[in-house]
Amino acid sequence: MNQAITDRAAIEFAVGFYDALGAGREVEFAYKMGCAAIQMAGSSDHQMPVLLKQASGAQSSTAAPVAAPSPVLALNHEASPLPSQPQPIAVFVSYSHYDEVLREELESHLSNLRRQGKIAAWNDRAVEAGTEWDAEIKAQLEAAGVILLLVSSRFMASEYCYDIEMKRALERHEEGTARVIPIILKPVDWKDSPFSKLATLPKDAKPITKWDD
Repeated sequence: MNQAITDRAAIEFAVGFYDALGAGREVEFAYKMGCAAIQMAGSSDHQMPVLLKQASGAQSSTAAPVAAPSPVLALNHEASPLPSQPQPIAVFVSYSHYDEVLREELESHLSNLRRQGKIAAWNDRAVEAGTEWDAEIKAQLEAAGVILLLVSSRFMASEYCYDIEMKRALERHEEGTARVIPIILKPVDWKDSPFSKLATLPKDAKPITKWDD
């Protein structure tokens, strides 16, 4: 770290970093996932980690290759920090059109993060006229760093949401290339579903429509 960070930011980085390594990803990718995890936690410390690597081609006096040391995070004033304006995290919203009002409400609440350049939320209503909608949705799904599943009975009944978007989202979650967050909109039987192993929102999986505010 190029300067002190909070305990929470350190934990978020470690979780994102080692989750990606555990999924078999390269160190550079794991480093980016760690930084993204800090940013998603709402911390301003996402510019603090710096990845140091040995220069390629280094050799000893006997011309034998020198084993590359394990990548570390350390204080190094010569290391290049992350850009001061990191790219926003792409957020893909998977939902049923019957729940459009709740999806719009969610995106209103995310507007502050969008204005700060921290996220770029996308849903299928952004598909432009004349565009091949299936290809566009799948491309956006592949590019997302965070995938939100807006769960309701309509979502569970939708073949496209359930069998295509959710299935691929969970595959990317297992690969360590995206984080999937189920959000329970309305009361519905979702226990033992493919995403039931993931922590859900809101608190205690109480559906959004059951809260007073």
